[in-house]
Amino acid sequence: MMQCIYDAVHKRIEGAYSSEDQEVVQINVEDPAPGFVALRNKIDWKLLKDHPEYWPGTHKKVNNIFDEAFFASISEAEAIQVGANAKITPHQIHIVNELQKLEALHSAADNDKNDDNGTTSVVSKEELERRYRLLVKRRL
Repeated sequence: MMQCIYDAVHKRIEGAYSSEDQEVVQINVEDPAPGFVALRNKIDWKLLKDHPEYWPGTHKKVNNIFDEAFFASISEAEAIQVGANAKITPHQIHIVNELQKLEALHSAADNDKNDDNGTTSVVSKEELERRYRLLVKRRL
C-alpha cells in the first residue's frame, strides 16, 4: 500500500490526481510505529536507488569506500534539494544516504571475502565500520 502512495505522489499512477493544481510537496508521518519506519526507510532507499538523478553530482562521484570523503554526510542544503525531488523529508534523505553507504560497505566486505587472495587492504574492516558509525552518530 505504501508503494502505491509513493507511485501516486510521483504521478506514476495514471489518473492519480484530477487537477493539475493539486501537488504533493512531501510525504510526512508524525509519530510512526517502528515497523512503519522500517518499511518507509526501505521504500525511500529503493526510490532513490532507482532514481539516481535525484542526487547532486557530488554524491555520485564518491563511491570508493576507502576514501575518507565517502563517509562525509551530505549537507542540509543537498538534503533539502534531494528531498524536494523525491518528495520526502530531508531527515529521510540523510537516513537513505546512510543506508546506501552501509550497502556499499557490506558489498565491499562480501567482495573481500570472495577475493581472499591473502592480501590485506590498507584500511581494515573495523576501521570502515567505525567511520560508518561516526557518520550515523554525527547525524543523531
